[in-house]
Amino acid sequence: MKVRHGDRGVRHGLVAVLVLLFAPWAEARQAPAHSARVASRTPPVGKAVRVFRIDGPVTEASNPWDPFGFDDSLVLGELLASLDEAARDPAVGTLVLDVRSPGWGLAQASDVAAAVRHARTQGKAVVAHVVDLSSPTLLAVAGADSVLLTPEGRMMAPGLRAEVTFFKDLMETVGLEADIETVGRFKSAAEPLTRRDMSEPAREALDALVGSLWQSLISDVAEARHLERAKVEAAFDEGLLTAEAARERGLVDGLEYRSDLLERLQQTTGSKPTLAFPDARALPDMSSLFGLIELLTRSPERPPAGHRRVALLVAEGPIQMGRAADELFASGSVVAADDLLEAIQAIARDDSIGAVVLRIDSPGGSALASDLIWRALVRLGETRPVVASLSGTAASGGYYIASAAKEIIAQPTTVTGSIGVFGGKLVMGGLYDKLGLGTVVISRGKNAGLLSSRARFSDSEREVMRTTIHATYDTFVNRVAKGRRMSYDAVDRVAQGRVWSGRDAQAHGLVDELGGLDVAIARAAHLAGTTPDDVELVPFPAPKSLLEMLQARSASLRGPSLDLKQALGALPGSLALDVLRATTLMEALLAQEPVLAMLPYRLELR
Repeated sequence: MKVRHGDRGVRHGLVAVLVLLFAPWAEARQAPAHSARVASRTPPVGKAVRVFRIDGPVTEASNPWDPFGFDDSLVLGELLASLDEAARDPAVGTLVLDVRSPGWGLAQASDVAAAVRHARTQGKAVVAHVVDLSSPTLLAVAGADSVLLTPEGRMMAPGLRAEVTFFKDLMETVGLEADIETVGRFKSAAEPLTRRDMSEPAREALDALVGSLWQSLISDVAEARHLERAKVEAAFDEGLLTAEAARERGLVDGLEYRSDLLERLQQTTGSKPTLAFPDARALPDMSSLFGLIELLTRSPERPPAGHRRVALLVAEGPIQMGRAADELFASGSVVAADDLLEAIQAIARDDSIGAVVLRIDSPGGSALASDLIWRALVRLGETRPVVASLSGTAASGGYYIASAAKEIIAQPTTVTGSIGVFGGKLVMGGLYDKLGLGTVVISRGKNAGLLSSRARFSDSEREVMRTTIHATYDTFVNRVAKGRRMSYDAVDRVAQGRVWSGRDAQAHGLVDELGGLDVAIARAAHLAGTTPDDVELVPFPAPKSLLEMLQARSASLRGPSLDLKQALGALPGSLALDVLRATTLMEALLAQEPVLAMLPYRLELR
């Protein structure tokens, strides 16, 4: 498979087949406990050593408003594409994963782990060097030929823990109240705003989810490291291990500084290790006027003819109506309905596109926006196959749009499902009273106050809201039933707003196959009548030049937004994240979205 590489400043979610490379290498201090694992493989033909630096937040798509390379995020697809390119290079014999402090989840780490497994079958030596060992990092590198930890590093992996913070008392203190109606026994998205603790259904679902993720993590690490499950679980139970303790328990092969490793590899292979990722050549030379002109005007070249093309459509972030704000140096990803619909239409007009991989990492959001995207994907699927690849999260509205695909691929540790909806508003009357603000209302119509922030729903307004969200839930379930070829009742039994792991979702018919982006690409290629080696992967939305983006008219998402986020800098890190999640939900309510299909919480697994 050939992969198009975009420019660093204007790339937009490039991805490739997950193929790493590494082979029989790994001698470190007190190291080669796993040398037998590589004895039966053919030695690599080449001698070149390629280094892949893995650091910073890991995302599915790049920030289009980063022309100068200030964004320190790592685009997973670009890493995988670079690894794939090196895996195919006969001159390359060894790949070094230089893992520093990546911010990734278990599902993204599983994509890299799959690439490691595949690379070793290609005769490449895979050496992973780690500064600090977290749960996702261990999962990603466990299958390498050699896993090396810096001597004064540590393993910081105290199991899996899910925390949900409740804001009802705080909101009452300042005069705020969330008036919410939900559909689905397990639909607990609004509970942090409406309760002081977790409901029993929410606790049941979250406990099962964490348990499933835990079992997958332990099993995958044990298999990759050739250890007994009990020993791996015991190591995680300790939580914090010194580098030496991690080596003694077989979680790493040896202890060595990065610089010493690179020097040793150069001496052994006769080839100086070179940085393959990130690619510094992607940025233009800004020392001259010509470099500035190139930055302003360039856009990725069209790929050569002769290959069947597969579109990679990335949906990352909360789902909202409208367009994403065109702000220079804007941060955070959203799935803006108008932007994604435009990209889908562009794919539909392109006759060279034989299949589509829909890569989703989204907790959901607007039910209306989700349905509009679902409809466009269904129409697209009438002309070419669409395969959904679920990353860390594809739940509620994220699963809504996935249900339009012909096939759904998820990692065992993907958080998905949450087929349920809720709707309501943020009542600010108490805050107005505390601030001394009076309100005079003149209205016509029985339910004129439906979206008023001054007071709770009246009885008639509440009945209207309940009718609306029940109708939306029925639509959601019917959409899934159609896509999954199940009955309404069968979907309803596993819906009710319940969140599932990818493994459990497959058992309940919500997912077709377990695997990562490589599996999705292979399935798309097969459905297009070709093989992964014979397809050109093309990112959508298409990257634009900086000049094109500057010429585009800025369009903000509709509805007012809270300024509470601006105060987060004064809060401790963990509390800031909790408040951010709460304000995201508040923003959706303030934007007067009548019905939301949103995940009840965001899991941060480290």
